[in-house]
Amino acid sequence: MHTIPRTQPSSVNASQQSTSTGRLGDPLRRRMARRLSTITIFLLLVASSMLSPIGISPASAAGCYRQGCNNQDPQAMGCSADAKSLDSYTWNGFYVEMRFSPSCSAAWTRATVNDCSHGGSIKTIAWYDWQATQWAAQSNVQVPCYGTTWTKMFSYYFYIQSCIQLYGGPQYCTRTH
Repeated sequence: MHTIPRTQPSSVNASQQSTSTGRLGDPLRRRMARRLSTITIFLLLVASSMLSPIGISPASAAGCYRQGCNNQDPQAMGCSADAKSLDSYTWNGFYVEMRFSPSCSAAWTRATVNDCSHGGSIKTIAWYDWQATQWAAQSNVQVPCYGTTWTKMFSYYFYIQSCIQLYGGPQYCTRTH
């Protein structure tokens, strides 16, 4: 197989050669390249906005953080979306949980009742010390006959304890977290 060598006409010099071979020396080509890059960036921005989730994710929907959550409702502030149970126990038909939200850095007490034979209340106690000798604040809620209820929450800066007390009976609490 034979190849034919390429030769440039002798009348074309090096500067003319770069524009005639399609490099970006030509003003029209530079403008088109700029437009193409602008359009590409615009399309990438549009595509990335379409790929992001619509609305706000539950973790970023939290309306408070730490001390700003004191005495706030965990449901209303969006803190229950990523909550997990740190401690729980069952007693006389009550399922009591200490709930914690990492995005809010706050905790509260939640109780689920399946037995209507006892009435009572749940509370979240915020302590200044881990020995639970000086309390900073507390939130009490009457427990309905059936269903789930929860207390207001407190910053996890405090030592938190979840308790239940039946009417006329003793108080039972989780350990301090």
